[in-house]
Amino acid sequence: MILINAIYFKAQWENKFDKNLTENKDFVVNKNKKVKVPMMKINGKFPYYSNDKFQAVGLPYGKGNFIFYVFLPNDNSSVEEIITNFDLNIFSNFRNKEGRIELPRFKSEYKKELPNTLKKLGLKNAFDEKLADFNKLTENKLKVFISKSSHKAVIEVNEEGTEAAAVTDVQVSLTSAPIFDKPFEFIANKPFLYFIKEKNTNSIVFSGILNNP
Repeated sequence: MILINAIYFKAQWENKFDKNLTENKDFVVNKNKKVKVPMMKINGKFPYYSNDKFQAVGLPYGKGNFIFYVFLPNDNSSVEEIITNFDLNIFSNFRNKEGRIELPRFKSEYKKELPNTLKKLGLKNAFDEKLADFNKLTENKLKVFISKSSHKAVIEVNEEGTEAAAVTDVQVSLTSAPIFDKPFEFIANKPFLYFIKEKNTNSIVFSGILNNP
């Protein structure tokens, strides 16, 4: 018996990127390697936060219930350092702010075999040919066990969006940056950490690191 768990996420942006503005630019994989990637560009008001270690921006999907967050390390930091010190309360610091975003277009796939991971979590008997008990799933009490378990995740980020939602502005925040605040510039041209977060439940439904588009 094979146990398979698959996740696939693809949604339209609330504010779409203009495909005509996308151009190939350098992405710094590491100090010894650069690659050319299609870099998308957009100007507007987005959830934004920065500190001395990173800057981060949120790009809403659809009607704004799901948001794609990108955490970009500063020169004195790294993706690993952001992860080590990460706190979910950080999302409460985001405020809507005018700025310019450059983000690589990418598609990322991840696959992992799970038996060892599940066994460490306590699911041992199900993988044991002698101890597994799935009698209620089979006829004639056949002896079966889980021989394989895998996880696959896919995420695709491109320019697509919904025009009707792009002109809608229903969110008002008294704590937004004042009008004289300098617009931010967010250029994701090096490895970054990303999340897809559901706004109402504050649940992270997807997370990953883009090291090389």
